Amino acid sequence: MHSTNNFVFEKLSTEKLPVEGFALHNAKARTKQCLNISEGSLKNYLRRAREEDAFSTPGSARGRANPTEPDEKTKEKITEVIYTFRKEKRHMTLSILRDELRAQNLYAGSLESLRILLYNLGFDFVVDNGTHFLREQPGVVLRRMHFLREFYKNHTSATPLDPKYQDETWTFEKGSGIKPRSWMTLGKSFQQRQATLGKRFIISHTGGAKGWVPNAGLFVKGVRDKNDDYHTEMNGETFNRHFKEDILANLKEPSLIIMDNAAYHRVQEEKQPTSNWRQRELKDWLDSNGVPYREGMTNADLLALARMHKVEPVLVTDKMVEGTGHKILRLPPYHSHWNPIELVWGITKRYYDSHISEVPCYTKYLETELGPKQFLPFRFHRTSNFTILGIKTPEQVWKDALETVTPEVWAECCNHTTKLILEAYENEVASRDEWVIHDNFDADDSDVDDPPPLDDPTPQVLINGLCMNLQTKRNV
Repeated sequence: MHSTNNFVFEKLSTEKLPVEGFALHNAKARTKQCLNISEGSLKNYLRRAREEDAFSTPGSARGRANPTEPDEKTKEKITEVIYTFRKEKRHMTLSILRDELRAQNLYAGSLESLRILLYNLGFDFVVDNGTHFLREQPGVVLRRMHFLREFYKNHTSATPLDPKYQDETWTFEKGSGIKPRSWMTLGKSFQQRQATLGKRFIISHTGGAKGWVPNAGLFVKGVRDKNDDYHTEMNGETFNRHFKEDILANLKEPSLIIMDNAAYHRVQEEKQPTSNWRQRELKDWLDSNGVPYREGMTNADLLALARMHKVEPVLVTDKMVEGTGHKILRLPPYHSHWNPIELVWGITKRYYDSHISEVPCYTKYLETELGPKQFLPFRFHRTSNFTILGIKTPEQVWKDALETVTPEVWAECCNHTTKLILEAYENEVASRDEWVIHDNFDADDSDVDDPPPLDDPTPQVLINGLCMNLQTKRNV
């Protein structure tokens, strides 16, 4: 829009024919008349034309939906379908799995796309005696087994810690971003333009079967680009401060704090050596840990020496809970469905979407209620004037949404996920039965699909005992 207005302005600036009612040199006045806009709007468009990139038509290489990248909720449901097959010990091939997913309207991709999707969901490929196996990644399996054991141990303890679930989500100034459902008349269609959702807000909170932890919420403004991953807007420093001042400070009883494995949840007190470190940093780390080295060693030699003496990393959040009576338990990757707060977010976002539309447009409200003269002093003090004029802010609407989730609702959500976790414990820990999915990938494809080397030091025998082996065949 601003590019079009700028074009009109430039066109009229060079025009030689006079325009009735305006001097020939007054291009701004003529532009305002042609576009029927105010002088302030014109100045804004011209400023944006100077500061922003010029308008360009997209090329022929347009983006398209990738069938191997469904949304996070769909990925969780696909994983649950695989675990259901395992639990029921049903025979499965890629074709059978694809047909099942299509029947449930979860996936519409090809066999090859499904194979790639499974890899992205935490399954890797190995070859044993010429047979191609799809196996859940050992690191994911070990973390799940650890979580199940620790959760079950606390659940059956004579003095269990009260589980508290922490998570982050997001919402926007004009809605949560969840695609709304709409009714349309048969035989008629229309094109609906997507309205901007406004600024994005990053949200964090903690709760359990007794309800929300009081004063443990975080509501901060993020970036406007809704296509960015909201995880990139949260960092370790912000989360650690929030964890210490808002969560730990408001827990009244010893609790088992359950959270996911986001990078900002796992900030280390002392960083471990990586290939990106400079030689001076590697030497300082070796000196601080009492590891001798020879002068003249290369970066690769120093890094290999550092990895030989690698110490167990200490996480900042784990250090915070020492001596407090609390304990942190982290969910395994790809298992957010074991966190009841995911169900709670759905409830709060539906309330937010249905009530944020009741908040009037700020500018129109001021112009209508106050008039043009009284409107001007309020234009540059938007945040404070929400309260002065009795208008609810997005944060206040979100707080109302949180209040709709009562302790009774929280208890139902917690009971549901606890049941899922205990069932998984009985199926995977109490009885370790190997489960294989048959499929016939050619042995010649092994060079392409072999998994990368494992960094996990766990013996292969133990890994084989824990992993789900999914043997697959390509049905033509």
